[in-house]
Parts: sequence; C-alpha cells; structure tokens
Amino acid sequence: MHLNHHKDMDTIKFHAVCFGSHKGQRGVIALAAITLIALLAIGALAVDLAYLYTSKGELQNAADAAALAGVGAIWAGSESAIDEAKEFAAKHWAADDIVELQDSNILTGEWSFAEEKFTANVVPPNAIQVRASRDADAKQGKIGLFFARILGMQDIALSATSTAAIGGRNIVMCLDRSKSMEEGSGIKDEDGKELKLIELLEKAAIDFANDLETSLADDRIGVVYYHSFAWDYIRTMKDPGTQHSQIVDDIHGGAWADWPDGIGGPPDKGWTCISCGMNEAWKELASDRATHWGVRVMIIMTDGHPNLILDPPGDVGEYAMEHSIFINGAEANRDAREEILELAQKIADEGIVIYTIGLGLVNRTLLEDVAEIGGGKAYFVSSAHPEELDDAFESIAEKIPIILAK
Repeated sequence: MHLNHHKDMDTIKFHAVCFGSHKGQRGVIALAAITLIALLAIGALAVDLAYLYTSKGELQNAADAAALAGVGAIWAGSESAIDEAKEFAAKHWAADDIVELQDSNILTGEWSFAEEKFTANVVPPNAIQVRASRDADAKQGKIGLFFARILGMQDIALSATSTAAIGGRNIVMCLDRSKSMEEGSGIKDEDGKELKLIELLEKAAIDFANDLETSLADDRIGVVYYHSFAWDYIRTMKDPGTQHSQIVDDIHGGAWADWPDGIGGPPDKGWTCISCGMNEAWKELASDRATHWGVRVMIIMTDGHPNLILDPPGDVGEYAMEHSIFINGAEANRDAREEILELAQKIADEGIVIYTIGLGLVNRTLLEDVAEIGGGKAYFVSSAHPEELDDAFESIAEKIPIILAK
C-alpha cells in the first residue's frame, strides 16, 4: 500500500495552520479582555472624576456664598460673621449632602489689598476666610467613590477655600461753591443764627468723612470745589483712617476759600460749571493716587442748573450770559447739559461710579441721567429741608463694596 505523499503533507500543513490559528485567536481574546478591562477602568474613573469635579465646584460655590454672607455681617463682630457664614453654607449642597461648616472652618481677620494676603485673628476684622470641606473632620466625612472602589479607592477628601473682604473706594466729592451756596438755608444754629447752604454742605461733607474714618473699608477721599471753574481748589485723595484731620481741613478750606465771584461777569455773579468740577475730579480718580483695588466713585453736588461749559470761546462772562436760557425759572445752558452728559459717559466708560446730589431748584432730569450713566443714584434734597444733605451723603457712605478677594 502506498501513501499519498502529497495528501499527507497537505494534512500536516492543515493541522499546523489550524494550530497556529487557535493560538492567534487565544491571543486576540486575551488582548481584547485586557483592553476591555482597561476601558472599563478608564470609564469608571471618568465617572468618578466627573463626580469629584462637580463636587469640587459645589464646595467652591458654598464657600464663596458663605464668605460673602459672613463679611456682610462682620460689622457686628466676628461671632455674627461666623454665624452668617454657617447659615448660608447650609443652603448649599455638595456631593449630595448639605454643606455644614464647623467653627474651625471659618476665620476672621484682615485682608491686605496691597499685599493680597489674609492674616487671621486681626481686630477689627475686614475679611473672612471660609473652608468648605468633605474630609475626615467633616460631619459627612470624605466623598465616597463609585467604580474607583474596584481599584481599592473607597473615598477621597476635597475642600474649597474662599476669602471675602470689605472693599475699598477712591472717592472724590465734586461740590458746588457757586454764589447761590452763600444764601440762607432757613436752618438756625444753637445761637439762633441762620446757617448758609455752604455751611450745611461743609457739615454734611465732614460727617461723610467721619463715617468713612470709622468704616472697616480701605477708602480714600478727595475734594474738588467748583463754580465758574474748579482748578484753583483741588485736594488730593487721602486715607480717612490716618489723614482725617487733613481731609477736614480740605473740606473746610474749600468752603471758605477766597474765591473770585466770577470771571468776566458782574462781580456778584458766580457761574455754575459742573463739567469743570467733574473734569478735575476725573483727573484725580485717574491718577496714581487711586488705589488699584478700590472702586472709584465721584459724588457731584449742585444747588442749581449748569450755565457754563469747560472752555467757552472768548470772554467767559459774555459767553455765559449770551447762551443762558431759563428752565423752571433757573438760568441754564443747553451746551453745558450736553457737555455734562458726554463727560459722564467718558467717566463711566472708565469704570467710575457717579452719584449726584441736587439741592433745591435743580435740573432733576440731568442729574438722574448722569447718575444712571454712571451706575450710581441721584439724590434730591428739598430747599425746605436742606439738612437732609446729611442723609444723602450717609446713604452713599453705606454703599461699601464687598468682594471675593481670593
């Protein structure tokens, strides 16, 4: 019997091929299994990482809200600030649990804007630091994981810290010193003497400086008086906490400075160039004397209508008289109105907040428009109650910015 040599060789080759094929399949299956496990692990980690990322954001939101709420109550003391922070934190959720702060998670102290640094336990405090956490010390403990437990990771600690502070302001008071401010106010002092409007304004401005001296905010105050012009009396911004007496001197000096009654007009005439005062106040707020961290604020006070522009052509008095119109019985100037609005827009475009205070017969619409452009508020004081100037300034003093410092 003879073997079919070729057939046998084909069979051997077939078996060899089959053997190699099975070996390759097992390798592919093993590789696929490893790849699948790796993909499942990556997917599991992705789920946990997404959960942790969300939880971290929730903790940060809670810390921010608690810090802002706490510093808003810091005027009443550290204990009140801490209680307020805890209350607001409890309104937030993180990792499916309410955020509960311990006293040890909250510190009050001082935030230095110049150094961008928080120092705990400084009295009186102007800042609060909150740490919202899910760690071993937290009531809810660490954040439990899901699929990462396959890799032996049961939980993880997360925290978020936020510091909020009472912000500073750079304030320039732009005050009307036109001739009409020397009129009687109808208010009498203890000796029965009638006070002039300028005396009431001086008192209100000094009271404003007093309020800022005792404030926890890091403020600066400057003053500009104006009538037909402004550049003869400008006092740079100073710190009410350390230079209070100088600020008072600046306010008093401008109120009683030996100003000329007018330029080019009748000797008893003092024109009202509001834009003159605004322009000089703007220059001061744009100077390097303004702190880079403080909100810049301009307060414009007037008792009349604007009737003079910044750079009138020719003789000032002649221009003012030729372009005067009467609005509600008061002398005014349409060119001056447009100039003030344009100037207000330029000032506001630089981030300066503008408040206006009108005393007596004023152009209410103009002052409202200026305040609206400047993102501030317009206040109006009746001629019958000029003592309410104090209330207007006090309201502005209370508008202290609160910021997230870090």
